[in-house]
Amino acid sequence: MVLTTRATIQRLILITLLCGSAIAQTQQTPPKDDESKWKEFNSAEGGFTVSFPGSPKTTVTEVESDLGRPIKAHLFTLEFDDLGFFISFSDSGAPQTPTQREATLDQMRDRTLAKRHRLLSENSITVDGIVGRELLIQREIGLIMRGRYFFAKGRLYYVIITAPPKVAFRNGEPSANPADLAELFDTTSKRFFNSFKLTK
Repeated sequence: MVLTTRATIQRLILITLLCGSAIAQTQQTPPKDDESKWKEFNSAEGGFTVSFPGSPKTTVTEVESDLGRPIKAHLFTLEFDDLGFFISFSDSGAPQTPTQREATLDQMRDRTLAKRHRLLSENSITVDGIVGRELLIQREIGLIMRGRYFFAKGRLYYVIITAPPKVAFRNGEPSANPADLAELFDTTSKRFFNSFKLTK
């Protein structure tokens, strides 16, 4: 089954973009990279393992779709030291061909940016050999969102980290230059992303 309609995509994107909205926009104390707080989280239902710097909150919400049934969006969220960590998956079907996949990934990017968010950078990525996208976005509320999204096992997955600009960038100013990312934000997001593994 293919994730067919723009309306369904838009609803799933909206759920994901709501993640992290409550994070403070001003940094009170500098976040620290404490490796001892990271531990593996396993979602048997979601078919993945990932490392979080703490225990995430799990919620499930139903999203209306044009597939003849509601879609359940599973969310895993954790806020820690001005950083927000989010994973979501939904059994929304997946494109059947590489051409369909690229078109759907483009559509999802465009739908995200239609919310008046600013695209800072975009890259193709692979997760366990599966092609997806990584976006760096400045949301309209100012929050910086670095996220990966891809289709696997008939599901749509998002893996996202958010932070205020003062935490995400060396001088606090959003930039498309990777060299301008704060070392902590860059290192932490890569640790989070690279720890995500699909289970058999």
